[in-house]
Amino acid sequence: MNAFSERLMALAFVAFCLFYGLSATTIDVFPGREHELITSRSFPYGLTVIGLLCALYIAVKAGAAVEVEEEQVVGRRLDWLRFAALIAVSLAYGFLLERLGFVVSTAAFLAAGMWVMGERRWVRLTAAALIPPLAFWVLLEFALDIHLPSLGWPGT
Repeated sequence: MNAFSERLMALAFVAFCLFYGLSATTIDVFPGREHELITSRSFPYGLTVIGLLCALYIAVKAGAAVEVEEEQVVGRRLDWLRFAALIAVSLAYGFLLERLGFVVSTAAFLAAGMWVMGERRWVRLTAAALIPPLAFWVLLEFALDIHLPSLGWPGT
């Protein structure tokens, strides 16, 4: 991809981020929570800022990027089997989320996705699959008082 194409894609991403940020203004805030630090609009606004910063970085670095030779780009093939496996893992995650609960299904999704992408070290695979969903569940459950089905068991 040449520098012009990268800058054009960065501009398209800026437009998308601005549209997303403007659409976040229509999100309703619970009555009485208008002046709180974190509201239902905070996360979309944060994503908008992060997206705009990434687009700016891409636009600035596009001119400095070293062009890849055409033979290398043409010689590279897409791994459709890996792509299909990742789609299957994502569909299974969506199907099993309510049945197994957030923590178990997310850990299984992360482990399966990393396995498909080629990670074979069990310690790294297990740590990366268990720590984020457990930490996220603890944060939601105890810090934000948002209750997710933790293990898929009735009553949890």
